[in-house]
Amino acid sequence: MLFLTRSLAVTGDSVRALALAVSVFAITGSPLWSAVAYSITFVPQMLGSSLLGTLADRLRPRPLLTTLFAIDASVGLVIGLGRPPVAVSLILVAMVALVTPLYQGASSRLVAEVLAGDDYVKGRALWCSAPLAAQLVGNALAGFSVAAFGAETTIVLSAAFHLSSVLMIRIGLPDLPAAPAPAGAPPSGRRLSTFADSWRQNFQLLGTSSVLTLLLAKWIPPGLVTGAEALIVPYTAENGHPASVAGVLLACLAVGMMVSNLAFGKVTDVTLRDRLTLWLPLVAGLPLVALLFDLPVAVIGAFLVLSGIGLAYDLGLELRFVDSVPEDKRGLAFGLRSTGLMTVQGIGPAVSGAVALAVPVATVIALSGGVAAVLGVVLVGRALAVPLKQVAGAPCSCSGTGNARPATRVRTETDDPSLVRTPRPTETR
Repeated sequence: MLFLTRSLAVTGDSVRALALAVSVFAITGSPLWSAVAYSITFVPQMLGSSLLGTLADRLRPRPLLTTLFAIDASVGLVIGLGRPPVAVSLILVAMVALVTPLYQGASSRLVAEVLAGDDYVKGRALWCSAPLAAQLVGNALAGFSVAAFGAETTIVLSAAFHLSSVLMIRIGLPDLPAAPAPAGAPPSGRRLSTFADSWRQNFQLLGTSSVLTLLLAKWIPPGLVTGAEALIVPYTAENGHPASVAGVLLACLAVGMMVSNLAFGKVTDVTLRDRLTLWLPLVAGLPLVALLFDLPVAVIGAFLVLSGIGLAYDLGLELRFVDSVPEDKRGLAFGLRSTGLMTVQGIGPAVSGAVALAVPVATVIALSGGVAAVLGVVLVGRALAVPLKQVAGAPCSCSGTGNARPATRVRTETDDPSLVRTPRPTETR
């Protein structure tokens, strides 16, 4: 259920983002405002995770997710039917992005609770691949719909995907409880405000060395690769290729990511998984160095597929990340991880674009790839030094329908004892 609703929601997001960028460009004639419209969601997510992140653990998942999808749908309908001024449209989309980390945190927490060990790695592989496919479908659908019906009608269409997610969550997802309160937490009437508590707990997580090490390894290389990816359009133009080639090349990167996520999810040997994880950042970054040369489009596409394959290293760090975070803070931690990734993926293109004003585009792409490869191996090597505590192949702790089933896990203390709940050798949900 979560996989399907997430795919529908990501499709709707992609349709709305592209249609809104087209609409804003048609109204303003400004490439800058069009780019802002397409990437308006990055900074608000960082703010939302910092101030609202604890709600992903405090609130029950079903009402939280239905409310968030309903807000998404409402914004699409208001923009598409009401056609407000550009500034109002951007503010509305930014407000939706403010609460996006709550969805990321709550849904990822449920996946981590339902699946354990190798099952979790396989599930996470599907969890990462589904939105990539949804983005491809959403971009293709948006392009067709904008050409056939116009940008505003396409934005209304995006709301239909979010409404479908509302209905599916409301009907198909059991009314599961919120995460248990942290050990030693004050009574509900004396708790800190959501803003203050989210801020405090985010800094607690970032202050835990194992969590910070894993987050940096998950954030930095994709941010550098995204910075290179953002220059594909001017790269193809400078090399005399038609504009349509840029879309094909970007799709190659997404295809590589989808294929590698599904393949990596099938690796069950922990030692082999760690070895692949350590060296996959090289595969993510080094193929981009080849773009220094004027190559045939098919060869460039093959190198971008390889780069996408290398980004599967992230899956090899998933069990360590789950183990490093207390169960009662998983929703917050998953929201923080997603928000940080979105932030660096927003910063990466800005930095690479600024550098490209003074340096040839191909050089900037190659430099981004080289730094991603070298820095990725260093960061991932440090992340792999974090002990793996969860027993590989452990049975999942509950079924998809909410039926209880016992699960045994091995737990030890994190670097920050204040983040640890009292361990129980057997937990039943």
